[in-house]
Amino acid sequence: MPRSVRAMSAARAPAGVGIGLRYAHYDAFMAAPPAVDWVEVHSENYFGDGGYDLHVLETVRRDTP
Repeated sequence: MPRSVRAMSAARAPAGVGIGLRYAHYDAFMAAPPAVDWVEVHSENYFGDGGYDLHVLETVRRDTP
């Protein structure tokens, strides 16, 4: 791979270790912030007004980048 492509790829890579926020893991996220640097979420899962999903997202956002 050419050096310029490697440099571009490295610049776009997320820093640290992350995890996806999935419904099956809500209880674990709510019990304690995970030992990760960032959390991935899919915004379309949170378009509705209120509800438990949004509550979990707001809690995770408060505790984790």
